[in-house]
Amino acid sequence: MKLSGAFNEFEPAATPTTIPTLLSALKPYFDHIYDVFGPERIMFGSDWPVCNVGGPRGEVDEEGRESNWGVWRGVVEAWMEERGFGEEIREGVWWRGGARAYGLGEL
Repeated sequence: MKLSGAFNEFEPAATPTTIPTLLSALKPYFDHIYDVFGPERIMFGSDWPVCNVGGPRGEVDEEGRESNWGVWRGVVEAWMEERGFGEEIREGVWWRGGARAYGLGEL
């Protein structure tokens, strides 16, 4: 299960604008995904550049373009921190789950 695409599910006028408010809105879904799929079958996905369409406004990338990459990464990191995940689960979400899903093996 890839954690991505959530920014586009909010109504444009009702998109939370901070990591804590985004996490509060998305935590029930993240927790359900964790409970159903387990940590070994979850992977990070950014949905970039589509996440810039529906996400919070104001963050810019190193080239000055609007980008929600860092915001989304911060939401996922805050969720894992709040859940108290150790390094092994975090690595599983950030890269190991994707490597397994796409048949890349251990990098």
